[in-house]
Order: sequence, then C-alpha cells, then structure tokens
Amino acid sequence: MFLLFYIYLNEVFKRENVNERLRKISFFFAMASTVFFILNGLFPGYVDDLFFYWAHGTFALFCYLTAIVYIAIYSYIFLKNQKFSKIHAYMGFVIAGMISVFIFVWISPLQWGFTLPFFVWIFYIPINLLYRKM
Repeated sequence: MFLLFYIYLNEVFKRENVNERLRKISFFFAMASTVFFILNGLFPGYVDDLFFYWAHGTFALFCYLTAIVYIAIYSYIFLKNQKFSKIHAYMGFVIAGMISVFIFVWISPLQWGFTLPFFVWIFYIPINLLYRKM
C-alpha cells in the first residue's frame, strides 16, 4: 500500500513541477524506508534468537532514518506548494521530529506514539489529493 502511495505522490509532484532533485531524493528514501519496513517485519524481534533480534533492530533503525528524511522533504514540499494543505506539512514535521526523538531514547511506547499519527498522515494525504483531484 505504501509503495502505491509513494508512486502516486511522485507523479503528483511531477505534475506540480516540484523541484526534480527534491522529488527524486524523497522518492528514493520513501522506497528505501518501505523496503526496510518490509524487511523489519520479516525478522521479528525475538530476544532469544540473536540473529533475528539484531536483524529486526537494524532494519527498524534504517526504516526510521530513511523515514525521517523523506517525511521532512515531503513536508517541505507541501509547505512550499500552494496546492497542498499546510496541515500535511505540519503533521509531517511533527512525525519526523517524534521519530528523531525515538531514535535517541529508543523507548517502545514512544514508537507507538508516532505510529498512529504516521498512519493518519499516510491516509489523509491521498484522501485529500483525491478530493482536490490532483
């Protein structure tokens, strides 16, 4: 589902003449984050199995790091383009900030604290784009 969203959003950015370099960088990091998210799910974080535990943690870390980059760039694009809602930008900056804090403290409940806003953000953007016929 995320892959389709990022592909569609990339096409919207092309039509809106968004800076090509920003568009390509954000698309690359969005795709990488999604791949790391999938790999993270393939390796559950079993504490008893050291390989699975480290693989899960490593893929999660890369998923979060790449997510910070693309969410921040998407938010910047939303902020600078008149056709996008500013709420997308503000939500994205808050979510990227929450993920950044989580990386430094790595407290599991905080992870769930940004998961719900992230999914709301992910679902709200395409609904809004479809409503605006973009």
